[in-house]
Amino acid sequence: MTRTDPESIAKGRELYESKCYFCHEAYSNKPGVGPGHKGILKNPLFPVSKKPATPENAAIQIRRPFRDMPAFTYLSDDQINNIIAFLYTL
Repeated sequence: MTRTDPESIAKGRELYESKCYFCHEAYSNKPGVGPGHKGILKNPLFPVSKKPATPENAAIQIRRPFRDMPAFTYLSDDQINNIIAFLYTL
């Protein structure tokens, strides 16, 4: 179940800003090193892998990326769920 509470979203935003923002624009679709994330979980497919844009596939992408993205295997399930909560706000 996707988290929607303000605390999870805030923690996810903090993690996103420290782990993801170097390569991804949160509030834009403009590509940088990686694709922009605006609306990333509101689209039918992810922009690079073309896999369905689901929370499960987002978690897989974070842990075992499709292409050039580094793997974040050290993040806990809780941390990944918080990042996904934040992604839903974009």
